[in-house]
Amino acid sequence: VMMSWSNSKAVKDLPVFERSEGVYLYDQNGKRFLDWTSQAVCVNLGYTVPESIKDAVTSQLETMPYLYGGLGLAPVRAKLAKLMAEIC
Repeated sequence: VMMSWSNSKAVKDLPVFERSEGVYLYDQNGKRFLDWTSQAVCVNLGYTVPESIKDAVTSQLETMPYLYGGLGLAPVRAKLAKLMAEIC
């Protein structure tokens, strides 16, 4: 396995993760690991995503999964910008 966040050498003996919960990952033997890297690729929710977030993501994926910002503005992005402006 080649790791994108390390040098170019092959990495051996990586654990095989089967499930996740909160900030933890569990390997095929049930050993629990605290994921110190989740902030790099996962939101601060950890791996247990609340139903309200799942519903919002599903709704957005069904409506418009992606829009390059240089093409125009998506309503959800405008709403987020407004909310961020209010707290900053």
